[in-house]
Amino acid sequence: MRTQTEIELDPECMKKLGYRLEVKINRVKAYIDVIEKGIEGDNEAGEGDKLSIKAGETENNREKIALLTEAKGHYNNSIEIYEDVKKMSEDIPYYDMIKEMEEKIKEVKEKIKNSDGAAKAAGAAAAQEDKAKENEKKAEDYKKSGDKKYKSKQYEEAKIDYRYALDFYKELNDKYDKDTTEKRSEIERIMLDIDKKLQEEQKVQQQ
Repeated sequence: MRTQTEIELDPECMKKLGYRLEVKINRVKAYIDVIEKGIEGDNEAGEGDKLSIKAGETENNREKIALLTEAKGHYNNSIEIYEDVKKMSEDIPYYDMIKEMEEKIKEVKEKIKNSDGAAKAAGAAAAQEDKAKENEKKAEDYKKSGDKKYKSKQYEEAKIDYRYALDFYKELNDKYDKDTTEKRSEIERIMLDIDKKLQEEQKVQQQ
């Protein structure tokens, strides 16, 4: 019967022990690779969360859309990484991360869904802001044109421009929640003055 020392020094035994040790080392390395890859996915998802929070804090819709778009990119990256982790864990005995990764993927997809909804709402709000600015510019341009014609005593032409300006200011007030009361009151006072001047001109002509 061989002693323990003889067995340990046996080349065949040493070879088997070396192989087993190598298998264990490779298994640990694979385990570490999967863990590190999973952390990489978590970091990407975390970056997406930070950007989503920042998007929720800003009142600028253009900035909000940009932040949410960037966040979505990080979320998609995290899903790709989690999918890789699933495949990697298949080769690791006693360490199956498929279920855990599927839960994380489901969670991130829900975040993407919420992000898309927020981006869509921000896009609609931005479009409304653009339309309001466009209408405000038109109102101001008609007002300036009316003022110019009023000073040149082109009263009828001035009234036409003032009416357009009033229409745009009213729409801004009613549809886009812009308080244009003061501007409309100013135009209405000028139009009353124009009516008086036109009446005076008419009386002069009749005489």
